Amino acid sequence: MRKIFLLFIFAFLFMGLGGVGDDETKLPRLKENIKVELTDTDGYKVFLDNVSVADLSYLSGRVGKGKQIVELNQIRKIEFKSLSEKEIRADLYMKNGEKINLILQGQQKIKGKSPYGIFSIKLADVREIVIIGQ
Repeated sequence: MRKIFLLFIFAFLFMGLGGVGDDETKLPRLKENIKVELTDTDGYKVFLDNVSVADLSYLSGRVGKGKQIVELNQIRKIEFKSLSEKEIRADLYMKNGEKINLILQGQQKIKGKSPYGIFSIKLADVREIVIIGQ
């Protein structure tokens, strides 16, 4: 009985550590090398290569009652606005001139390689991303 109780306690403790597996030191292998200029909410700008969001080459968010997936290579610029502690609004300015609004999870991370090493930041802490090339 004691073993089961200890197992339950350990399982409970580790359930709250969902971000433990997030490796900040490695970039995922993607088909395209997306290059961006990222500005955080403090105004700090950084240029990044091999950019991914949640280790993927696309954004996935809510639009109305549905879900929309948008490839990063189709976007020209993204502006972020906080909606709550957990959610942000992303205004996507597409290369074809259209504009799409997505609701995203602010805890998702964008990662890329800066001139100084790997850079990682939560989307909730980003003001703007300009896609500058592939």
